[in-house]
Amino acid sequence: MMVSTTLGEIKEEEEIPPDEFKCPLTLEVMEDPVTLFTETGRCFERSELERWLARYPKRDPISNIEHCEPLRFAPNRPLKSAIDRWRSAGHSRHLEALPEKTPPEPIDESRVPVDAPVLDDETTELKLDGVKDVGRLASTLGTRETALTSLSLEGNDVGDEGVSVLAACLGKSKITSLDLRGNRVGDVGAARIAANLGNLTNLNLSLNNIGDRGARVISAALGTNCALQTLGLMWNNIGDEGAIHLKVALETNHTLSTLRLGFNRIGPALRADLRKLRRLKIYT
Repeated sequence: MMVSTTLGEIKEEEEIPPDEFKCPLTLEVMEDPVTLFTETGRCFERSELERWLARYPKRDPISNIEHCEPLRFAPNRPLKSAIDRWRSAGHSRHLEALPEKTPPEPIDESRVPVDAPVLDDETTELKLDGVKDVGRLASTLGTRETALTSLSLEGNDVGDEGVSVLAACLGKSKITSLDLRGNRVGDVGAARIAANLGNLTNLNLSLNNIGDRGARVISAALGTNCALQTLGLMWNNIGDEGAIHLKVALETNHTLSTLRLGFNRIGPALRADLRKLRRLKIYT
């Protein structure tokens, strides 16, 4: 489906929603789109943007740029009309097959322990066990320059909440390698990481539960990302739907060189299709 510059004409024979209809934070078709008044000019689902701005009132969720004044937004009525016409044409049928998603609760920073390790200016690699310091660690990475390039939080169960706090500061850090294996990361955490990949060249999200929804938001990020080279998604409850999104993204992404997808719910036909992308090392 194509959308004109005025969003006035929609080709009704196409069922796949265009990217303009999707919130970049959730990659779901929007119900109440609003436009954020920043240099990116992006549109978001109102409830998702309000949740973000409640925590980061001056920060653009896409560019991660901190502004001087609290950000404002306004309803995008032409876009909403275009989405409504698309839905009324019956093209939302395939969306109904997706599992219901419970909206994520706003992140309560008071619940994130803050006994952070001290980072000196020479520390380049850090592995934390029994972590209770995501909030303070993220604050340190987001407010001052450090030499840290590699961070491992493997097996710390920080969950979507901790990962979301950490993701918000990635764009301001020098971190290129991030290991989040075994941290109870779901689709919400995957969306936050996908929106804030920063300088990452190596990301390991194995042993989590991002599912098909998480695979979808990661795939969308791969469509525009030119830095990530290695991605681990083993043991993540990803099925054929998520694998299809990954396959489509990898057909145009020429930066990723290694993808680990083993021990998911991907059928043999799709595993074979993925392995045909011979420029990649894909472990299924």
